[in-house]
Amino acid sequence: MMKEGAPWEANPTSRDRELTLQACGKINLCLDVVRRRPDGYHDIRGIFQSIALADQVTLRVDPEGEGIRLRCDHPGVPTGPENLAWQAARLLLDRLDRKAGVEIDLAKRIPIAAGLGGGSADAAATLVGLKRLLRLPISDGELARMGKGLGADVPFCLQGGTAVAEGIGDILEDIPCSPSYAVLVLTPNLAVSTAQVFQAFDPGRVDKRPSVEGMKGHLERSFLPGVAGEMVNVLETVTFSLHPQVAQWSKRMEELACGAVMSGSGPSIIGLFADLDRAQRAMASLRREDVFLWCGLPASSGVGEVK
Repeated sequence: MMKEGAPWEANPTSRDRELTLQACGKINLCLDVVRRRPDGYHDIRGIFQSIALADQVTLRVDPEGEGIRLRCDHPGVPTGPENLAWQAARLLLDRLDRKAGVEIDLAKRIPIAAGLGGGSADAAATLVGLKRLLRLPISDGELARMGKGLGADVPFCLQGGTAVAEGIGDILEDIPCSPSYAVLVLTPNLAVSTAQVFQAFDPGRVDKRPSVEGMKGHLERSFLPGVAGEMVNVLETVTFSLHPQVAQWSKRMEELACGAVMSGSGPSIIGLFADLDRAQRAMASLRREDVFLWCGLPASSGVGEVK
């Protein structure tokens, strides 16, 4: 068993050179935009939830190699320095006092550019895995700060579970709860620009904001009707206007689920159901549509090892 901060041996065993992790996707159960910051970002407040929909990230370390090689089974995912997992690997290799090579294989299951945090999840798994493989003495807090530099969602993807998120999404308060619902994800086949959505956001157009404290209380009591009643995302005021088909899918999900909300800036729509059987029946009713569909359960962590 590797010890935290132990020196990295020149010839580790093959078992110590490779690790495969699940990188769980992220949804928001509610989302409010508080203010625009001087740096151009926006402060938000909402509740984030990990889900069992996950990419698989396999990491290999070559003590005789150098540089980063990334492969992905999805043609739309970049495999160079523009990829967040590649950037995460670079951050940790720069902390090493010797050269090493890293290989990253991404098996994508989370739709890209869908408001589900797939790229951030891959970066989080890369940080966790390479910290272990390279035996770097980095605290969880420092790893979260490194993740924030990669993207606003990376700290949550490192922590996972259920949390109140504030700031740009990096200030997290864990919510101790056992989610008693199933999730249905519907992702229309279209691209939504997060930057465009935030740029066009107008607080004056928002007529309903979520009660984060109210939803937190409902989650702690496992009261699904209360959770459903607070499923509000203020960015819907922009995305629905720019992409009316997303609004149509949201209405369809509302007809099927206990509660529905757009995830992030879209286009994914999330529905909550009392149990997995009802979520599966709802998904079956949508199978002929040209959309990505997944149903499953919330996850208690953001990154997990594949045994």
